Amino acid sequence: MVERTVSPRGESVFGFLSEGSRKNVYGSNIELSAADDSLVYERLDDSGNVVTRVTLAPGVRVMVAPYPPFLLPLQGRLNCLYMRLRSPVVVPPGDSFSIELKVPFDIAVIASSKGRHTLIDFFPPGGVVPKMAVYGSNVEGLLCRFWREEWQGPAASARLTIVNNADVQATVSRVVLPRRGLSMFYNPVTGGIVASPIRMSVRDIDSADVWLEEAEPGEGFIEVPLVERDRRLFEALGPLVPGRIAMIWGI
Repeated sequence: MVERTVSPRGESVFGFLSEGSRKNVYGSNIELSAADDSLVYERLDDSGNVVTRVTLAPGVRVMVAPYPPFLLPLQGRLNCLYMRLRSPVVVPPGDSFSIELKVPFDIAVIASSKGRHTLIDFFPPGGVVPKMAVYGSNVEGLLCRFWREEWQGPAASARLTIVNNADVQATVSRVVLPRRGLSMFYNPVTGGIVASPIRMSVRDIDSADVWLEEAEPGEGFIEVPLVERDRRLFEALGPLVPGRIAMIWGI
């Protein structure tokens, strides 16, 4: 079992910021201060220099949250997450098996008012810019956010269920997740972070279909809202942002 990410002392670094609050969020210093009739959000580097500054009208609330890992490194232009598992998983023909995985996340700063959620800042946990990789051929493959499960660093916990519909034994060493349907949840008391459950349906020894299932994260967990940019993207592009990935270049 993979342990859920827990911040120091079991307290979550995520949630709404109050006026005058200052936080170190996985190595990045952020603060929310008052200025005349407005609020000012700032992110500072280690030397105290302002990296990002946003002025907010009264009534806007600011949330810091773990967000699905598609903000970086190409600012939301990648539609899949390519994950290499820590060790291969072998499933007999006709069987199913579930394991817990570590799934990366980006850190989003979200301005919320009147039911709308706007992304005003984002950065990687620990300041390390994530990698990309191509799943498949260089011509027809999918350009994805890349993650190796054995890499150190903050990650959410997610359940992967592998259903082997083939008549041969399946050996799974990688999973490609679609962007659509991946949600993040955090617990403000325990600091736990969980992601949507993952379903893999194996077709044969080299191919499978992968999609996200409805999450039931447990009591006390808060779902991170979809920001307006992503909501409009999904509405405008429809099926061009897939909710299911056909892994045809190996599993």
